[in-house]
Amino acid sequence: MASSMTMATSFFGGAVATKPATATTRPSQQTVRALMDLEKVVAAAAETTNTRRGLVLAGMAAVAASSVAKAATAAPILGAYSPVNPCTPEILENAKFAVSEYNKKNNAALVVEYVTSAESRAAPGFNYQIWIVAKDTRTGDIKRYVAVVVGKYPYTSPELLSFDEIPPPLLGAYSPLNPCTLEILEFAKIAVSEYNNKNKAALAVEYVTSAETAPVAAINYKLGIAAKDTRTGTIDNYVAVVASKFKPIQFELISFEPLRN
Repeated sequence: MASSMTMATSFFGGAVATKPATATTRPSQQTVRALMDLEKVVAAAAETTNTRRGLVLAGMAAVAASSVAKAATAAPILGAYSPVNPCTPEILENAKFAVSEYNKKNNAALVVEYVTSAESRAAPGFNYQIWIVAKDTRTGDIKRYVAVVVGKYPYTSPELLSFDEIPPPLLGAYSPLNPCTLEILEFAKIAVSEYNNKNKAALAVEYVTSAETAPVAAINYKLGIAAKDTRTGTIDNYVAVVASKFKPIQFELISFEPLRN
């Protein structure tokens, strides 16, 4: 089916030209089972009076999978933050350090649930901006935070520059999920596969940099994806929106755009 070029708003800001994709893909049996479980959790989340926490619980429905970074993203603008793999042990350790330091300074009792995304700034040593979902072990409240952690290599003495709470998303807005799950990785692979089919491209998923969901008529997933062009070896960042429908279970790629710095 022919499609015209349209302008869409990039996940991280800015208008980007994109070709809408409408082809649907049949999921694997593993994903079908996962989606049926996720449908139940999303339905339960919608009934709770605490919408923010319900959405977080929905995001925690998937089973976490280990993921190790394979390559760096495309060269960032000097001094600018660029997405990195949020599922690496180094990012998780820095997230735990940030929460530990915050607890010491504020007599708090937070624990890391998972990291939703992470960015790195081109600088000597390391400079990470990390988005964290953390639980208050005293109250049970689950909230989102963003921390900035810096340090020098070899990895010795990190420093917490900031740790701020993020307001809960508005009702109906996108809410962050754990990007380090098998289900999210499969959604990313479906998005890349559909993009390849429509554009005669040869991209392959390296890792997922972020994941968000918005429950509508179908459940929309907005995914940050680091993908490698297998013909040139170039690794770039993209933002994809995938709609998941339960009855019948199928996927539809809504958009697939390069991330603009």
